Amino acid sequence: MQKLIFISGAGLSAESGLSTFRNSNGLWNNFNIMDVCYLPNFYKNYIIVNDFYDQRRMQLGNVEPNYAHLSIAELSKRSDIDVINITTNIDDLLERAGVKNVLHLHGKLKEVIINYETGKEKIIDIGYVKSPLDNMDLYPIKPNVVFFGEEAPHYNQMYDVLSKLKIDDTIVVIGSSEQVIEFTYLIKYKYKFKGKYIFVNTDPALCNKMKKQYYLSDVYEMSATEFFKTYNF
Repeated sequence: MQKLIFISGAGLSAESGLSTFRNSNGLWNNFNIMDVCYLPNFYKNYIIVNDFYDQRRMQLGNVEPNYAHLSIAELSKRSDIDVINITTNIDDLLERAGVKNVLHLHGKLKEVIINYETGKEKIIDIGYVKSPLDNMDLYPIKPNVVFFGEEAPHYNQMYDVLSKLKIDDTIVVIGSSEQVIEFTYLIKYKYKFKGKYIFVNTDPALCNKMKKQYYLSDVYEMSATEFFKTYNF
């Protein structure tokens, strides 16, 4: 069966109202990455880190899946293709749209790790509320999000999917900044994928780079919603 692989980044969820990290009004403009997303500083900035992710988690509870999430969910219902979802996003909007078995490369915002690094670690889903920092029996509590300087445990699953691609498969990289993971380089050069490769992003410079550096023909300089309203699978 032909595979349709969606690889999504922050741009997929931006239209739902979630702040991204790298756009002109992104989160990195208001927070120092070394303070809130760098593992060696976790204990030193324990309250600041948890507060940062608490605020994002509560924001997540107040937004809804957008047209792009819902479109992917509809495609996932088709019986003639195998739809696979890989995302760097830590939100749950794909799942709330009805998408099953999403591979979250960088963790899940709704989850925290209690008793982190104590040998009694446990991942729990706390929904859209603040971390239970007042309960010292759970200390330390870490957001279940992959920090810089930390191993990403699900990368091997992604590599396994990419290593099995065939020429009649289709990949759609949508809303990815290509800065944390250079998906295009990885897929086109390391795994030498020869099938249909679609790149979707609102960043003109990044889209131009995809055309000139990687010679991509299927580049769509538009939002995720615009793409799904334009493209027929």
